[in-house]
Amino acid sequence: MLFSLLLALAAPSLAEQPPTLRVFAAASLKESFTAIARKYEQEKGVKISLNFAGSQQLAAQIQASAPADVFASASDTNLETTSFDRASRRVFALNRLAVVTPRSGGIANLKALASVRRIVLAAPAVPAGKYARAMLDLAAQSYSSAWRASVSRHVVSEEQDVRAVLAKVVLGEADAGIVYQTDARSAGLKVDTVAIPNEFNIVARYPVAVMAGSTDKKEAKHFVKYLLDPGSQAILSGTGFVSPLAPVSSVQIGTRRVAWKQVVSKPAVQVTAVDEDGKTRAFRGVPLVKLLPAGVRLARVWAADDYSVELTRASGTLQRAVVVAQGGGNYRLVVPGSKPDTWIMWIRRIESS
Repeated sequence: MLFSLLLALAAPSLAEQPPTLRVFAAASLKESFTAIARKYEQEKGVKISLNFAGSQQLAAQIQASAPADVFASASDTNLETTSFDRASRRVFALNRLAVVTPRSGGIANLKALASVRRIVLAAPAVPAGKYARAMLDLAAQSYSSAWRASVSRHVVSEEQDVRAVLAKVVLGEADAGIVYQTDARSAGLKVDTVAIPNEFNIVARYPVAVMAGSTDKKEAKHFVKYLLDPGSQAILSGTGFVSPLAPVSSVQIGTRRVAWKQVVSKPAVQVTAVDEDGKTRAFRGVPLVKLLPAGVRLARVWAADDYSVELTRASGTLQRAVVVAQGGGNYRLVVPGSKPDTWIMWIRRIESS
């Protein structure tokens, strides 16, 4: 009797437990994702379980059947080794490399890296390690192959994630390391940072996707979308990431780069469509066909987050599509009669045939 009463009292509390979303994220995302996850928990009432490690380690865990709902990787290479919902994939952040050295023991510039006694890199399988080697190879085209060989000779350790590289430098176990600019920023005054010239630096693109084995795909998709919301993008930018959604002044149309001012100067039309909130509203924009060569049968429009949609003359979607200024210097694609989730919110590229 007493046991039954205790069980009855416990049942409501067990039922009230919020769902848990399991998010695997690259080590370089630790600060930003911790803040985003706490904000998501407060706003959505969903618990987020975070697992941080090198992207190649996380991919290996997922391949070994570790339960994961969302995987945010520092490179496409590692994401592609897992099974995920292709339609959910988005690029949510960009990053760049930087050289870090112990305080007051730094070097003047990247070229001086060849004179450093102990250099630490992430391992080649780690995205940061792959990017670092690509950057060094690119710099060697200007600095010489001898410079590149000298840097290689002074590499004393290859770490399994970028945070381990940073830790070696902070602890004085290395005289220099190549990390992301976000890692350098997170270390604050514990390290000196040497900027890498833009012509040599590498832009790291961070993709995220819902895992095929997710037990809560609906909530996982909500979290992926949440990463692209202004609040999450502000958190990422605050930790040193670059938003892929920042406005641009032009769009790539086929082989031409066309200024947005030129695009929106064309005659506009008004259409009625259902927006992403399910509300019917009027939009005023430039017909997509007015931007393309006459007689095209197919067009694909790409967004800043790598999402794309195909429009065809046969389906009528090509003729219905309009390009609309959405405010803040960004432009969107509206296709009346299509599902709102096929819209493009941040147009970057248009291809046609």
